[in-house]
Amino acid sequence: MDRTKESLFNILGNRLAWENTDMADLFAGTGNISLEACSRGARKVIAVDVHVPCCQFIRGSAELLDFQNLIVQSQDVLKWVKDQKDTFDFIFLDPPYQMPGQAELVQSLYSKFLRPEGWLVLEHALQGDYSHLEGFQEIRSYGQSAFSFYHKPE
Repeated sequence: MDRTKESLFNILGNRLAWENTDMADLFAGTGNISLEACSRGARKVIAVDVHVPCCQFIRGSAELLDFQNLIVQSQDVLKWVKDQKDTFDFIFLDPPYQMPGQAELVQSLYSKFLRPEGWLVLEHALQGDYSHLEGFQEIRSYGQSAFSFYHKPE
């Protein structure tokens, strides 16, 4: 895991009780966030990515590590959101930096799928400013990337 993701998990370690955390990892890519959450004892992790090879890689890694709590769904995230009914304690999303509609996606996830006392983290380009969105707490920058943190109060 690179230093950026390590920093993310150090921050989250003070905010989440992993053993009580249901998580969605959207635009999961190689699944390093999902796998790290599982290794820290997350109760349930759903990794969603449209790229079949990425999903196969995540499934293979989860099987190798015997992570029974990881569900991998190969599908477009925007379609997944439309069909989703579950709620989560933690939502991580790492969309393509130039993807339009990121602010709207964050607000939709925050209002519909984030549980009270939950956290949502958006990874985005350093130039992006999402501090005007509901629940914004802070931004942390790492090189050309940034994490915007959102918290939903009780």
